[in-house]
Amino acid sequence: MQIKGLNHFLFSVTDLDKSITFYQHIFGAKLLVKDRKTAYFDLKGLWLALNGEDDMPRHTHIACLEHWGKELCANL
Repeated sequence: MQIKGLNHFLFSVTDLDKSITFYQHIFGAKLLVKDRKTAYFDLKGLWLALNGEDDMPRHTHIACLEHWGKELCANL
């Protein structure tokens, strides 16, 4: 299998508001949607999601696209 592209990144964070500020100011990410526990960005064409989580386990992954367009998630 060969990876043909990246679909999205999802990161668990403990401070959602602080993380939003970080991704906006450091990476220039455009905030698309925010609610109480999640935030979604456009990061120059790449989808970035943040999940606010106080306790473990955390769900963080990178989703890639293989040649048939199926999503393949790799947990970190």
